[in-house]
Amino acid sequence: MGMGGAFVAVSDDAYSTYWNPAGLASAPQGLHLTYSGRLNRRNELGFNDFFGLAFSYDLYGDVFGIGFGVMRDRTEIQLNGMEGREKDRHFYGSMAYRRNFDMPLLRSLSLGGTVKALRKEWSEAVTGGASSEDDSTFSYDLGMIWDLGGGFSLGLMGRNINEPDYDFRNIFDEKVEEWANLVAGAAWRSPEGLLLPEDSLILSLDVYDVLDESRGDVNGDLRLGAEWVTGLGAAGAGGGLVLRGGGYHVNNSDLNSWTCGVGFRKDGWSVDYTLMEGDATDNRLAHIIGLGYTF
Repeated sequence: MGMGGAFVAVSDDAYSTYWNPAGLASAPQGLHLTYSGRLNRRNELGFNDFFGLAFSYDLYGDVFGIGFGVMRDRTEIQLNGMEGREKDRHFYGSMAYRRNFDMPLLRSLSLGGTVKALRKEWSEAVTGGASSEDDSTFSYDLGMIWDLGGGFSLGLMGRNINEPDYDFRNIFDEKVEEWANLVAGAAWRSPEGLLLPEDSLILSLDVYDVLDESRGDVNGDLRLGAEWVTGLGAAGAGGGLVLRGGGYHVNNSDLNSWTCGVGFRKDGWSVDYTLMEGDATDNRLAHIIGLGYTF
């Protein structure tokens, strides 16, 4: 999130169950556990809590990855002209496979999929009490990461491809459908030692809702991100102080927001902090923390 959500072609850890399941086959070998949570405005913005784990292993040169995740949200909203609440629980189960080719423009190809159990509850305040309704459904995501070599990669992520719906006829007198979303992305990873002896840089770009399933709301919105792993404070490449920055919906004047973050990695541990502000957050600051450990 500190990279402006531009993560489809970068995905490489337990968060891949959400961002792009194909990235599970690029996660560090072994078991990765992670948690992220919003510190403030938890009843106003989504993505309140995420718990995830990922495991990858090498088998005769190919890599397999599995992952599980849980996301929890609780948001205060305007529902039918009255104060209401939306509560979500998402459960993810993902698998991925990476085949290594080491050919020109095809160093490797990763494919992944996620099955999601979704539960949503709507409630609204009414005179003399409250009206509420909940429903559960299943959804599916598919992802791909194509490593072209030279540090360049392309990513593709189809979220909610079966367009699941919730039956809320008591409140809305209709079903509520989750729209499908196809996201395309590109990223570049520098070689180690770009500016400092053990540092590395990632630059990424995502194009949101390529097929305009949002009916013009966010189709073609751009996300930009950068991550610099400085190597400062930890022995070995890929560790030490980490700096991030990015922007959500940078070409959409109604939603554009900026993000920045700082983190630290050492001996399998990671601690991260992200700050978001802009139109998507009602021009007020939102703070997110993350904790992780790789066995």
